[in-house]
Amino acid sequence: MECDKNGELIAALGAPVGEAAIGIVRLSGRGAVELAARIFRPRRPALKLSEVPSHTVHVGFIATPEGKLLDEVLVSVMRAPRTYTREDVVEIYCHGGVISVRSVLDLVLHEGARLAEPGEFTKRAFLNGRIDLAQAEAVLDLIRARSEAGRELALQQLGGTLSRAVAELRAQIKDLLAGIEAELDFPEDVEPRTKEERKQKIRILIEKIQNFLKGSEVGRIYREGVATALVGKPNVGKSTLLNLLLDEERAL
Repeated sequence: MECDKNGELIAALGAPVGEAAIGIVRLSGRGAVELAARIFRPRRPALKLSEVPSHTVHVGFIATPEGKLLDEVLVSVMRAPRTYTREDVVEIYCHGGVISVRSVLDLVLHEGARLAEPGEFTKRAFLNGRIDLAQAEAVLDLIRARSEAGRELALQQLGGTLSRAVAELRAQIKDLLAGIEAELDFPEDVEPRTKEERKQKIRILIEKIQNFLKGSEVGRIYREGVATALVGKPNVGKSTLLNLLLDEERAL
């Protein structure tokens, strides 16, 4: 299947490979539904996957073009633009065994999809305007969160908290610049502000920017943690202190 680079059909695993109840193979791009329809054998013979409504789930089997059944699956069809990438998206829920998931992914790639690059689904969500850059970064932070505080911080950023704050700050800076330019270009028509008023507004904006920078450093600590060493002579209580800080018996 030939696909344009814009909207090129990609596929990837939606969960780590390993023994589990469910494994996920995800498709996104032009032709996702059509490809899935070619390899899907519904339990209801009259069902045509290419014609089903968006955001519906269907049970059946994945089979090769020669008719060999690979796995019993659920197939979820989600049509653009109401999807994570704002493209047509299909998710195939297989049994979680390594062989089952790998065989379905290999078949999808054989039928014309390209293996997605790391983070490419989120990249497409960003390029297609569903999320901004701060939210795209938050997706990775949420996946890699190593603490409850880090998870909460990433979730807030994913919800747009940081984006809205930055947008508000940008608007205030643009308003300040517009006022200065208007006074320079149309001094007779615009009521001028005093120098002290301008300086006060600039000081407030600088303080807000500095708070953002401080917050980013705190956020980095939440995401990455802090390398800490407990140093002392033998048998002075280092292990006891560590266990107390962690609230568990980590060190003997």
